[in-house]
Amino acid sequence: MSVNTLPLLLAPLLFQGEGPEVKAELIPASLEIGPGEEVFVGVHLTLEPGWHVYWENPGDSGLPTTAQVSGPEGFEISPVLYPAPVALPQPGGLTCYGYEETACLFFRVTAPKELKGESFEFTAEVQWLVCEELCFYGEAQLTTTLRRRTEDAVGETDPRLTPHLRRLPQPLSTWPGATIKLGGTLSKPTALITLPELKESSAEGPGMTEVIVSFYKSQGSTVEVQSVAVDRGGAALQVSLACSFKPSEKRKAPAIMGVLAISTRDSKTQRFLTIEPKWPGEADDV
Repeated sequence: MSVNTLPLLLAPLLFQGEGPEVKAELIPASLEIGPGEEVFVGVHLTLEPGWHVYWENPGDSGLPTTAQVSGPEGFEISPVLYPAPVALPQPGGLTCYGYEETACLFFRVTAPKELKGESFEFTAEVQWLVCEELCFYGEAQLTTTLRRRTEDAVGETDPRLTPHLRRLPQPLSTWPGATIKLGGTLSKPTALITLPELKESSAEGPGMTEVIVSFYKSQGSTVEVQSVAVDRGGAALQVSLACSFKPSEKRKAPAIMGVLAISTRDSKTQRFLTIEPKWPGEADDV
C-alpha cells in the first residue's frame, strides 16, 4: 500500500464517527530565553492507548506527522527534528515506523543577539494520522510564549519532553572514532559502520554484551535496506547494511540515509545515530 494512495483508501473511515482523542500541545523545553540563546520547542501529542502516529517515513503505510512553527522576527527556527521511531508491525506482514502513547516533533529556536521585548509568542500548525484498526486525520493550531530570561540560571527541561529529547538522533561523528565505508555496486550498495567501544560509563554504551541494532530509512534515502548484520568483533561494533538500488533519471546514485538505533536488550543503554554517507561514484553493475 503506497503512501500516496492511502488517503483515498482511508477517506471513508475518516468520517465514521469521532476519532480517538489526541491532545496536542506546543511545549518549550524552557519557558525563558536570553539574547543569542537556544531553546528546543516541542510539538507534543498524547495518544489514547493502542493508537499510534507516524515518523517522517511512515514505512509500508500511513502518513508522516508534520508540523510548522513560526515566531517573532529575528528568531531562527530550525527545520523539524524527529526523534527515532519504533517499528510497528501491521497485518499482512507490513511494518510502519512511528510513535505510541506520546510523540514529539522538535524545533530548535535561537533568539537574536539583540533581543528586544519581554515576551515572545510562537505558533505551530501540526497534522497527523492516528491509527489503530481505523485511521483518522487530525490537525491543530497551537501557541506558546517564551519570556525574556531574567536570571543566569537555566530552568529544568519540561519532563514531558525528556524521553523524546533522548531519542533525537545525533551525527555519527559524536561517537568517537566511528567510521562508515561504502562498498558493493550501484545496484547492490553496502554500508559498513564501525563503532569503537566508548571509553565512557556503560550508561553511554556499549560496553554491551547483547546488542540490538535497527535501521530506520529516512525520507531522503533512495535505497531499500535488505538486511542489517551486526558483528561484535573485539571491542568494536560493526554494522553492515546490505541494500538494493534502482537508478533512474531522478535517482542516479544511491543515498543510504536514516537512523541507526543501538540498544542493549534491556533498553537501558540506547544511542541513535544519523547515517548519511555520500556515494563515491557509480559502480559498473547497473
